[in-house]
Amino acid sequence: MELATLLAVYFGCCAVAHFGYEPLRNHGLFDIIAQETIFQAIPLKRVRDYWGELTNRGVPGTGPYQPITRKKETRLLILEPGEPDDPLRGRLVNVELSWRTRYEALSYAWGDDSVTTTLECAGHKFNITPNLRDALIDLRYSDFERVLWVDAVCIDQTDNVEKQHQIRLMGSIYAEARRVLIYLGKAEDSVSQAMAQIRKLDLKFIPLSTLRYSSRHEAYGPLVYGLIESFSGRLPKMAPIPDGSVDWDQVISLLQRPWFQRTWTKQEAILAKRAVVFCGTQSVSWFALERVVNGMDLYAAEVGVIPGFETVLHTMKGIKMVRAARRERYRHLLDGTAFLSYHDILPKPRKEYSELLDLIIESRQFQCSRPQDKIFGVLGVAQQDTSSWLLAANPSIPVSEGFRNFVVWEIFVNKSLRVLGCSSNRDARSPQALPSWVPNFADLDRQPGLLRLQHRVAFNAGGDTSIQARLSRDEKVLYLRGRAVDMIHTVGDNLNDTDDVLYLSERADDQFKGAKPDMNRYLVLQSRGVLVTEAIRIWNAACQRLGSSRGPLAAKSQEARAPDHITEGKVYPANWDSFWRTLICDCNDLGRPAPESFAPSVLTYINLVTEITSLGEAFVKRWMKEAKLAETYGSVDSESETTFASKSLKEAQMAERSVSLASKSRRFAGTDQGLAGWVPKGARKGDVVAVMYGSRVPFILRMAEDGKYRLVGECYIHGLMAGEAITAPEMEGNETEFALV
Repeated sequence: MELATLLAVYFGCCAVAHFGYEPLRNHGLFDIIAQETIFQAIPLKRVRDYWGELTNRGVPGTGPYQPITRKKETRLLILEPGEPDDPLRGRLVNVELSWRTRYEALSYAWGDDSVTTTLECAGHKFNITPNLRDALIDLRYSDFERVLWVDAVCIDQTDNVEKQHQIRLMGSIYAEARRVLIYLGKAEDSVSQAMAQIRKLDLKFIPLSTLRYSSRHEAYGPLVYGLIESFSGRLPKMAPIPDGSVDWDQVISLLQRPWFQRTWTKQEAILAKRAVVFCGTQSVSWFALERVVNGMDLYAAEVGVIPGFETVLHTMKGIKMVRAARRERYRHLLDGTAFLSYHDILPKPRKEYSELLDLIIESRQFQCSRPQDKIFGVLGVAQQDTSSWLLAANPSIPVSEGFRNFVVWEIFVNKSLRVLGCSSNRDARSPQALPSWVPNFADLDRQPGLLRLQHRVAFNAGGDTSIQARLSRDEKVLYLRGRAVDMIHTVGDNLNDTDDVLYLSERADDQFKGAKPDMNRYLVLQSRGVLVTEAIRIWNAACQRLGSSRGPLAAKSQEARAPDHITEGKVYPANWDSFWRTLICDCNDLGRPAPESFAPSVLTYINLVTEITSLGEAFVKRWMKEAKLAETYGSVDSESETTFASKSLKEAQMAERSVSLASKSRRFAGTDQGLAGWVPKGARKGDVVAVMYGSRVPFILRMAEDGKYRLVGECYIHGLMAGEAITAPEMEGNETEFALV
């Protein structure tokens, strides 16, 4: 098929999907038709109610729950109709999950379980939390029954064996539901108009949709991106929303609801084929909420100020995570990018939200009642074989054992050392007796890890070796074979622990009031100036040690750094190529290997942040003056040294995103042999740089008692990321079995 024909089919599919099929699906038209026709004649696939028969005969001790005996068996709550003031009543039925089992699954934040109210089921009274009571009252129909799956009621919470079985089944329960009902809580005054405001914003943010598509240019490829760019320049741009036309307080208050901060709820939203968001009895589709949140993100970065936006950054990240994971899980031929990938016009999509470790990392900032739920709360989303006993959701085992079991599963079953790169907080609140090689998953560091986007990066520190690992008999010591390469000589004092993007704040100083989004970029770049200046100093000192080093990798590193570097006709000083790649961990702003063409962006960035650091307020005043001139006259004097409205700022910000990804929760460091790179924030002078067999990145180790080591974390050391420690002839015979405690 010719390219022109494929493109015509592509745009036709996109049009059908986005303007026809998806709106009808999202509004539930197809579900309603099926429910009112086919499934009126097809009943639920029930399991025979032996338990109810015994109860009706008066057999004592039967209780409210019929035992679950089949692999895909669960219970459903038949909620009886009633008015808001009527008592809650229902009954439980055992069913098998299948295409004919029609129900809605409830997703809500449990809330305080120390305060309870009652739900009556077939003569038995269940204690339920106030949040669940509110949900059932608001979602109950007044004239006919509603079939629901509700975890607190449909699972016997006193039976740990049943809980383990149902947690493993939860992926199927939410995925096979007609729809998932996301309940955010009662419609109090602070959010009474929130749903109406979201529907209004969904229309107002339409001009921002081109920014959303253009931001994904590398996903679409140069051909499709070129078409998007050519058309987007002709479309109307979004102007700032006038004060008072949108009640931002209502929207922000809604996004601050506890549902958005919970770990379990992310899984439930990802698994849903269709979801509806309720606040009280008012609702919007999940897809509309996704679009509005994405629009708010772009609006705050590119157009204007959203009051209180900084208070919901975690909520924004959570919704974007759900959106990305859903796109991976439910791709179909009506998705244009999937269609082009199938025909090899675009690269095949990467699975970045399908592995359990990735999901745990991405949900690290969310809350859960038990530390183990950091793992079990996303287990149902993982597209891996998680049937191992090591991942059994057993609430009776200690937290430390649950965390250790997951690490053992990741290394020995999943054949990966990525989990060792999950640095975490190990203060007095950490679970008892955690070895250094077992992260505290309840308190992971801010940075996602060098291998979070493992399908994008080209790191391969371990070369073509395979993992060689074993456990001690008491499973407290992890033995890994590898090579000790170097030792840390210098560690920087400065640390990047800020958010990736800083937004314009309504609380900014008076001199910045009304500033355009360029001031936002200035604030971001200003925070990096000291960090980059320190990195340059450590790098130069490492180069001096490299010149006199006789280490096994010194000759190769010296050869790589020696010549001047030429990029786009410009000659940069010796060592330039190695330095700029080290500064960004050799990754561009999307986490992919940085091409040669990225060098000018990094150079512009370095010049900009160092100038900001040296000039301080004078730099800001100069920019404010130039910005005012540009706004008044439409251009700025070409002789100006720095103009934030210029192309160079956009180019520099691309590098800023790369530096932010590289430096988050890390420090710049140099080694004894003259190498340099980013190390964990807890690293210090004298720590060992080691490359483990089968690992894609080096690790920092610290000597402990009896010749053992403690794991500090993963690192990026330029000159070790492509298997140099394995292939260099000088490193042969340097093999060590590291005992990690």
